[in-house]
Amino acid sequence: MSKLKSNTMGQCMVHNMMLKNLSYENKSHLLHLLKSMFQTAYVPEDWKKAPIIPILKPSKPSAEPESYRPISLTSCLGKIMERIVNKRLSWLLQKNGKKLKTQAGFHNRRSTMENIISLDHYIRHRFNQPKSLNTYTVFLDISKAFDSTWIQGLLYKLSNIGITGNILRWLSNLLRNRTYNVSLKIGVPQGSPLSPLLFSIMIDEFPILARPGETLLFADDIECHVHARDGVEAETILTLYPKEISNWS
Repeated sequence: MSKLKSNTMGQCMVHNMMLKNLSYENKSHLLHLLKSMFQTAYVPEDWKKAPIIPILKPSKPSAEPESYRPISLTSCLGKIMERIVNKRLSWLLQKNGKKLKTQAGFHNRRSTMENIISLDHYIRHRFNQPKSLNTYTVFLDISKAFDSTWIQGLLYKLSNIGITGNILRWLSNLLRNRTYNVSLKIGVPQGSPLSPLLFSIMIDEFPILARPGETLLFADDIECHVHARDGVEAETILTLYPKEISNWS
């Protein structure tokens, strides 16, 4: 709770400053309440309702609807619960040896610099060989990544990697039957503390370019590269890869 910063609040009208200034006794009562919600997999309906504020993306035309990123004003109390579940889920993944294979985004100790260094090393490695090879690369971006996440598929993948019991039931109740202005059956909520990790789990089986090529992911931005003697050879290799991605998608 000490990390709460946002001044926005959801429909429940509970503000972060109210939560930060609770007495120790009231915080204990709140903890007991959240524990009960977790054990019964209960998610209040107000936590699944959110007004949306459209935020204009940098350098995008304001007249185009696609230029705006929808930000959900979800419950501050609900976000505390999501942070608790997020920590438990991350711990479970590490404990069970299910560390995400492909994702460099959404990690406290990782950044885009890791992918940049990896690509730089890849280019230099073959360029400095006696028979040097050029490096060819493709950059991809998943459109509406969070909004188009397949909920049933996500829950299936969570179950497959050993996430069961209360945590799976609670996540299932959180993600189903959410409402904005319409009822949604796909997508993880924008602005949710849980959504980055859940999205990462969903795309952890993203097709990886076969060796000697490499694929690097940071959030929904994807980059793949391969050594080749010339552009024709690179095109032959890289043309097949997007088709594989398309089939997976």
